[in-house]
Order: sequence, then C-alpha cells, then structure tokens
Amino acid sequence: MSDYDEGVLAFKPTNDGRVGASIGKTVDALWQLARLAVLSKFKLRGAYWKWRAETAFGTNVKRMPSRAARLRAVLQYGAWVGQMRRLAARGR
Repeated sequence: MSDYDEGVLAFKPTNDGRVGASIGKTVDALWQLARLAVLSKFKLRGAYWKWRAETAFGTNVKRMPSRAARLRAVLQYGAWVGQMRRLAARGR
C-alpha cells in the first residue's frame, strides 16, 4: 500500500516514521501542481481546472469538504501526478 492511499502527506510522518520523506513528497506534489498550472497557461478558472474541481468535490457547497481537506486532496492529486509521471518514465 502506498502512502497516498492513507492520505499520508503534508508534513505528516510516513509509516516508518520518517518526516523528511513526507516533506519531499509534499515538495514534489507542489512542483507537479506548479507544472500543471504552467501547462494550463495559469487559467486556473478555465475549463480544465473547473472540471477537475467539480469531479473531485462536486458542486453542492453544503456537501463540500472543509478547506483543509480540500487542500490535502489537492496535494494528494499533485503527488499522484508525480507518481504517474515517474511510472510512465520507467515504461510501465
């Protein structure tokens, strides 16, 4: 099971207690999010990002997770993007 499955991110220790590894994953997640922002030409209110937000969190404001939970989810998405890019680079 990966660290991302349990939501272990954003400066929390990993399963083996190493905080540094988690900080590295958070930095990588932020890097991937910045990369996606550049690729979308910083149109953060554009069609792609609007679609991402709606599919991740829905449109019903009353059922939306807290701001902190949304931030964790966005960081986890960035970490997932990095993980998928690394797997693709390996040829998997």
